[in-house]
Amino acid sequence: MSAQRDRLELEISEAKERLKNMPNDTPEEIRKQMKEELVQLEFDLNNFVDEDDNND
Repeated sequence: MSAQRDRLELEISEAKERLKNMPNDTPEEIRKQMKEELVQLEFDLNNFVDEDDNND
């Protein structure tokens, strides 16, 4: 695994944890922004291509 993939996976894990533990009185706009950031991170990971995978 590459360091970039590991970093993305860690960022996704942390983002999920932040959303899960967010206080109930967090403004909806902040919740929405954090969810969008999580979606973008997951998209980036799903479309991540390791250079090692392309050496076939």
